[in-house]
Amino acid sequence: RDLHSFPTRRSSDLVRRETLVAAVQSALESRKRQYQLRQQIEALQQSEEQFRALADTMGNLAWMARPDGYIFWYNQRWHEYTGTTLAEMEGWGWKAVHNPTDFPKVMEAWRSSIREGTLFEMEFLLRGRDGAYRWFLTRAIPVRNSEGEVVRWFGTNTDVDELRQTQQALRQSEENLNAAIGASRTGTFRWDPESGEFLEFGDNLDRKSTRLNSSHLGI
Repeated sequence: RDLHSFPTRRSSDLVRRETLVAAVQSALESRKRQYQLRQQIEALQQSEEQFRALADTMGNLAWMARPDGYIFWYNQRWHEYTGTTLAEMEGWGWKAVHNPTDFPKVMEAWRSSIREGTLFEMEFLLRGRDGAYRWFLTRAIPVRNSEGEVVRWFGTNTDVDELRQTQQALRQSEENLNAAIGASRTGTFRWDPESGEFLEFGDNLDRKSTRLNSSHLGI
């Protein structure tokens, strides 16, 4: 009976050893995966910290949002311009610095971009800490993972107030010039000196009734 039981005990011991080895290997693999995951998380955190430090040096206002549009971070330039804190702006608090008249259109466009996962681009007014509004060109791009899912949004607000003022001044200057020309009954045209052809006549000149040649130009 002892001779017959010896192989059984040996087989049982072998099974226990193999089970123990498998358990140890599994624990080691699990520990290795945890270590790799921790390294990845630390690398991502370091990368994000570096990115935020870089974004804080930007002249533009910048921010990041979750896939649903909830803004969780602004760069220092945003807080300096608006005079607000993260606690005041987090989530949907940014609507407080928008022009109430424009806000519904901004919100509609933003929600559409979130829903479709497409670029958001729009010009609108933002209120500064002094209470004055300035025009900003805002762009937000979706950041996707390897599966193509939107994992966050990164947005910037570029001050274009002076550019818009310059464009408006140029338009006003052109309107004033056209009005002056009309009042003086002076004609305008574009002429190609190589071909001698008139390319374009102003509204105050009639191509059919006007006879122009090089002698009129002093050539």
